[in-house]
Amino acid sequence: MKFRHATTGTACRVELLGDLDAGECNCLEAFWDCHVGDDLTSLDIDMSLVDDIDAESVAVLTTRIRQHLADGTEVTLHRPPQMLAHTLYKVGLLDHAGLTLIDPRSDEQHAT
Repeated sequence: MKFRHATTGTACRVELLGDLDAGECNCLEAFWDCHVGDDLTSLDIDMSLVDDIDAESVAVLTTRIRQHLADGTEVTLHRPPQMLAHTLYKVGLLDHAGLTLIDPRSDEQHAT
């Protein structure tokens, strides 16, 4: 699990890489607390290099995205895993005008 970020004024870009496993490590929440501000106008999250994501990481990201949207931050997700995109749909966040999903992933084919 790796994280990168860049903040310019009130805009933040976050890149998540590898396997996100909040069940084994609270690194995702610690990273968010340290590097992703509460006073943002835009938050860009690139998930194109995420290999796998566990349910706890989905819950952490859903909560953080919900908080940013409630604060008026525009959130853009690039290539979110299907599990996260589906959760955002189930909790009603896909209807929020401030949330944009770009090229969400579909289930990957498994070898038989």
